[in-house]
Amino acid sequence: MKRILSVDDHGIISIGLENIAQKLGDGAIVGSARESREMFRLLREEKWDLVVLDISLGGKSGLEVLKDIKHYYPNLPVLIFSLHTGIEFVRRSLKDGASGYISKDKSEEDLIEAINSVLSGGHYISEEHRDELIFSPKGADHTGLSGREFEVLVKIGEGKTVREIAADLGISENTVDTYRSRVKEKMNLKRDAELIRYCIGAGLVSADIPYVEEEPPESDR
Repeated sequence: MKRILSVDDHGIISIGLENIAQKLGDGAIVGSARESREMFRLLREEKWDLVVLDISLGGKSGLEVLKDIKHYYPNLPVLIFSLHTGIEFVRRSLKDGASGYISKDKSEEDLIEAINSVLSGGHYISEEHRDELIFSPKGADHTGLSGREFEVLVKIGEGKTVREIAADLGISENTVDTYRSRVKEKMNLKRDAELIRYCIGAGLVSADIPYVEEEPPESDR
């Protein structure tokens, strides 16, 4: 019987995985953690066959947690299970060692297929993501961002306010401001509107986003 560790700060996801686990080939035992410290405690105490990891965790980004897992447990497969559907999230996850990526809008059958594929030593990427990986151009200017910086960039690109980003990512508004400043510095951009235009041009977000009032540069505040 396989042992699956769900890492997601929404407990309902782990409950759903427990129900799905009963439908896997030989069944499975599902454990759960809501953040990285709890996850690493469970990884030290017990043997696991698969980690199902969300990207948007409170505190440390799931993309950074993925790197930590692959550093300390290089042979432990990780399946990313996320609300993010953008191809850059898929690309970064695979680059950093994930064995698969599935978005949370997929069906239960798709999730079962993904879990079984990774548990059997294979990889899983949905058909549309496979097509995008083949045909979409690689990013350039944002590739030096950390996992959390990249998440904040995409949220800004979606036209979200600092308060909304903080709520989405489970971090403080001051922390969002810090990440936003780092993103601008690394990408050599000064205004949120420039970040939004970059995200649209790079295909990180849809062009159909709400109007966002221009914010003055930090130096003008």
